[in-house]
This record gives sequence, structure tokens and C-alpha cells, in this order.
Amino acid sequence: RQIEALYGYGGFTEFRLKGLYWMQGEGNRMFLSEYRKAFTYWANDIRKDLTAMMRGITGGDACGAEELPIFVGTISATFSLENIDTEAELNRPFIEMQKNLGKTVPNCFTVDNSEYAMCRWDADKNEAVVLGTDRCHWNQADMLEIGENVGKAMMAAGVGKA
Repeated sequence: RQIEALYGYGGFTEFRLKGLYWMQGEGNRMFLSEYRKAFTYWANDIRKDLTAMMRGITGGDACGAEELPIFVGTISATFSLENIDTEAELNRPFIEMQKNLGKTVPNCFTVDNSEYAMCRWDADKNEAVVLGTDRCHWNQADMLEIGENVGKAMMAAGVGKA
């Protein structure tokens, strides 16, 4: 709806969809192959849906939606540490799967957020120490840096070009 509103507002008559950033998956860490399959379907569906929407708005131009670059932000290696093994057994395998999505999904790139810590494991206390805003979210400084990294990844992939 926002794109439709822009199309008729203030002389905006040309659009180019340049990229989409996807940051999700923490709750799916234990379902690697299912997530990979679902992500592949999702990427195809979102491109198809955006293509149809843009063609409908513009009268035929898909505005780049057919090959829309998708940028996947990895989860943090220290997301929601529940025990000393969470990082190695759940988080790192999921991150590796995320890094490899571009091998099966065309025009898909990874932004590696894995080393931005949300927690650290305190072996003496046998508990997670929160470094982010909570065990599941980064702090503000990390979020700002991740945002810069997303922009750099998009520029490196050429989405800033006309």
C-alpha cells in the first residue's frame, strides 16, 4: 500500500526494488533442513508476489522484483544461551545453514551477524550473562553497526547502482 501511495504522490512515477533484508530464524534453530526448504519457497513467493504487485501498480514494469536481491542476517552465535552447549549445538549449525542459503537461492547474500554477542556463558555461575538488551536481542550499539553492515553488503552487491 505504501508503494501504491508513493506512485500517485508527489510525482513518484518510477520505482526500483533494490533489495530485501531478512533477519529471522532464532525460533527455528533446531529445524535446519525444514528452514532451508521453507526459506527457498518464501524467497520464490516473495519475488513472485512483489513482481505481480509492481506490475499491477505500474502497468507492466516489475521494477526489479523478479531478481530481487535478498540479504539474510545470521543469528547471533550467543542467542539465548540456555546452557554451555547451546552455541555449538544449536546456534552455530543454524548460522552455517544461513550462510549457505545463497547456494540454493539465486541472488541471496548473507550478512554475518554471528559474532555480535547477546550473551556469554559464565562457567563459574553456570548461567548466561546478558550483553544485549536481553538474551535474545542485541544492544543499541550492535544494532547500529549491524545496520551499517547491511548497507555495506547491499552496496557491495550493487544494489545502489541505477
